[in-house]
Amino acid sequence: QRQRIALARALATEPDVLLLDEPFGALDAQVRKELRLWLRRLHDDLGFTSIFVTHDQEEALELSDRVAILHNGKIQQVDTPTQLFERPANQFVFDFLGHVNAFSGDIDGRSPLQRDPSASTPARIELPQTVSGQQGDLYFRAHELQLSAEPVDNNTLQARVTAISPVGAEVRVSLEGQNFHAHTPWEVVLTHAEYALLQPERGQSLYVRPRIGHLFTAEQATPVNLNWQRETPKPPLAVVAADPRFSREAP
Repeated sequence: QRQRIALARALATEPDVLLLDEPFGALDAQVRKELRLWLRRLHDDLGFTSIFVTHDQEEALELSDRVAILHNGKIQQVDTPTQLFERPANQFVFDFLGHVNAFSGDIDGRSPLQRDPSASTPARIELPQTVSGQQGDLYFRAHELQLSAEPVDNNTLQARVTAISPVGAEVRVSLEGQNFHAHTPWEVVLTHAEYALLQPERGQSLYVRPRIGHLFTAEQATPVNLNWQRETPKPPLAVVAADPRFSREAP
C-alpha cells in the first residue's frame, strides 16, 4: 500500500519521465507480482513514460515495452522483450535472461562434440544444418530440451537426474552430465504429461535431445538459431470410409 501511495504522489506532479529504481525490491514475491500488474495497468491507462531499473529479469520482461541490458557500464542490447528472448545480441544477454544449459565443443562437420577423457565415447550433438567455425558454444533453455530413456538419432548426451521439482504447471528436472562437462547443472522443464510418461527418478541416467538451440562461434557473435523439430512436409493423408447407404450397386 505504501508503494502505491508513493507512486501516486510522484505521478500527481505529471512528470515528463518517471524514474523507478527497484521500487519492489524489499517486497515478497506475491506482492511484487501484484504491483507489477497494477503498475502496468496504470502505465497503459495514464500513458506516462517511465524508466524502471531492476535486476529481476522477469520483472523487466513483464513490465517493459523496450528493455536495455547493461553490463560493466555498457549497453549490450536495447529491444522489445520478445526480440531479446528470441534474438539475443550476444552470450551475455542470452545468459542474463534466465538459466542456460551450455555445451561447448569442437565442430566436426555438422556435429559439435566434446571429448572427455573419462568418457568412453565423445559427447556429440548432430546439428540440423551445416555451420561455419571450428569451435562453438551451444545454448539451450530449459524448455528447449527433451528427455528420453534411450538415445535418439545421433545425439549422445547422457546425464544423471539429480533433482526433481514440481513447480506449478511444470516439473523441473536437474541433471548432471555423465559423458560431457558443464560448468553448471543442466535443467529441463517437463509438462506433467511428459513427466507421467517418462517417470524419471533421482539417480537415473537419461538421454538429452535438443528441440531448439542457439550456437555461438568465434566467427559470429550473434547466435545461429537451430531447430531440430523441422521435418520435411508430408503429403496430406486422405481417409476414405465406405458407407453402405451410398453403394454403387443397384438396390
